[in-house]
Amino acid sequence: MFLKCKAFVLRSTAYSESDLIVTFLTPENGCIQSFVRGAKKSKKRFGGGVLQAPHLVQLEAQYPKNSQNTEFFSIKEAKLLNDFSDIKTTYSALTLLATLIKLLLKSEFVQKEHYNLFGFSLIELALSPNLRRFFTHFVVRYLSIEGVLPDDPALFELSQISINKHRDLLQVSTEQINKEVAVASHFLQNYTGRKGEFKWPK
Repeated sequence: MFLKCKAFVLRSTAYSESDLIVTFLTPENGCIQSFVRGAKKSKKRFGGGVLQAPHLVQLEAQYPKNSQNTEFFSIKEAKLLNDFSDIKTTYSALTLLATLIKLLLKSEFVQKEHYNLFGFSLIELALSPNLRRFFTHFVVRYLSIEGVLPDDPALFELSQISINKHRDLLQVSTEQINKEVAVASHFLQNYTGRKGEFKWPK
């Protein structure tokens, strides 16, 4: 199998002094992993932190036919397209980014809807003046894609609108936002099975 697509880097894990295990989010093949030999030393192929989350890269990867390791793709090329540098300027946005990635990595069946949700969320995360409602919106859309969002009037508006329209939804009261947070956090806790694992921005 040969892949050529735009992919998001979700996670890079050091395997040795020079090697990385990288998880990519792709539009058609969900999450894939690659063992990247010499990634930390190869400035020519992977310089400038190209394999860091949440970078968008032009990815070319091959699934080795005769490899004993049936889990990893082999990267032919990963060219940086967008480093989303605006997100990296604030601690709160960076912290929330880690939470979004953690949620995506929990999904058993990652599909194109997850890819689109994450891509639009990176844009909104850098621009949203209200990260508390942004995260609530993300959680609602995430649970909807997972197929586990119950019908609830408190979340109806957020469930119907794409995350890329998030900034059109900010003219609401603090009382309404707090109500949405309470309901969404309850549903998320029920889905993940862990209380307090995911923290809302204040």
